[in-house]
Amino acid sequence: MNDYTGQDVFEELETRHSVGFVQDIRDNIARIEKREVQYLEMKQMIDMLIRYRTKMKKVLSEYRDWKTAYEAETDEIEKVYTAYEGIYARRQFADCWKLYVTVNKDYHEMRRAYLANIRQTPHTTRSAAA
Repeated sequence: MNDYTGQDVFEELETRHSVGFVQDIRDNIARIEKREVQYLEMKQMIDMLIRYRTKMKKVLSEYRDWKTAYEAETDEIEKVYTAYEGIYARRQFADCWKLYVTVNKDYHEMRRAYLANIRQTPHTTRSAAA
């Protein structure tokens, strides 16, 4: 799959939704990026990643099932309309993939920021002579 950037997401959203809706999302992201990342937010991102990965795998499985059924179909009329179903299944998988990649990228950026903000005392060891 192609690398999917955040700008691509906004451009695609603008084609599907109102500009106000997309601007609201941009504003929320900007607010989140300005504050310091907390541990529970990291946990929330991990939970979201698990949820979206599970959904993506389910949609991929459904697409593969469709492909098997399509290849086995012999009736011409059924095959035509089953092909349309495949187009929708593929689009659904593509959307799930884009969402997962976006959340994964954001999680790793958030994780880097969180780890950079943690201040730990250096680990010291006692010498054997002491």
